[in-house]
Amino acid sequence: MQTYDALIDDYERGMTQYKIDAVFGELKEELIPLLDKILACPQPDHSKFTMKVPAHEQAELCKFIVEYMGIDMERFAQAETEHPFTTNMSIDDVRITNHYYENEVISAIFSAIHEGGHAIFEQNVDHKYEGTEGASISYMGLHESQSRFYENILGRNINFWKPIWPKVCEIVPELKTVTLEEFYKEINHIENSLVRTEADELTYCLHIILRYEMERAIFIDGADVKDLPKMWNEKMDELLHVVPETDAQGVLQDMHWSDGSFGYFPSYLLGSIYDGMFLEAIEKDLGSIDDILAAGEIKKITKWLNEKIHQYGATRISSEVLEAVCGQELSAKPLIRHFKDKYAKIYNF
Repeated sequence: MQTYDALIDDYERGMTQYKIDAVFGELKEELIPLLDKILACPQPDHSKFTMKVPAHEQAELCKFIVEYMGIDMERFAQAETEHPFTTNMSIDDVRITNHYYENEVISAIFSAIHEGGHAIFEQNVDHKYEGTEGASISYMGLHESQSRFYENILGRNINFWKPIWPKVCEIVPELKTVTLEEFYKEINHIENSLVRTEADELTYCLHIILRYEMERAIFIDGADVKDLPKMWNEKMDELLHVVPETDAQGVLQDMHWSDGSFGYFPSYLLGSIYDGMFLEAIEKDLGSIDDILAAGEIKKITKWLNEKIHQYGATRISSEVLEAVCGQELSAKPLIRHFKDKYAKIYNF
């Protein structure tokens, strides 16, 4: 096993650089032209979304949304912290945190949906695995697939919001100043950004590909550490057409490398690739997710995920989950199809 494969394996068992090269390479080839096409289109007016929303309203809205998604509120807690995360004391005690920015209510909403996806996974592991390794889900790509499935595949679909929009505006009256259509375009606003954690779902993929290519350069090509800032800036220009002015905005922006977590970054994008595959499997079994969401039946999707993925906890590695649920090996094609179809509709091209 190569050194870099061993590092990847720490976070996504069974995954290799060879497999990642294939799917990330395909995404890179397809997403850069798609991004350029989107950026040439008229963009939504972000100024409508700078309204001030008190933290207590945001917290109430986030609690409502995660319950709507299917969280068991009897085994759940929500609190505030500097950076959102999910943790669990046991299968029956799962907790999430959030951070409430007065002028960025959308940030808190999607943090809640993301962490709620993690929490739903943790809550629905079969109780027979309690106290064993089976209940400790250490495959980061698989865990991220669940948080990002709720956040992006479901939460950024307009039909997620149609049944609950009146209640959303009741809890946060400030949102009555915008229409649901305007909200939908804002939460799917694609733009180049310097910082990974602030990126939209499409450019986020390119942020991860950049980091993966940097790690390959270090561990496979023997890149010198002193050359990394320059390499970072060149890759930012190639992938996202923006270049940071400082290393704080560039190569030093993440904590992962400083704490030695090499091999972690690919798991974020692998999760999204799994999501494209899960989306197609769900629609094959249940029908259009647009119709399910528009009918306010999101818990049908949650139940499907519970039965197909969550109940098994960590007893199957991700490749085994893909085979069992999707009947195929890792493929970026479903995610690419999803992105192309979705953004062609949003940006009218």
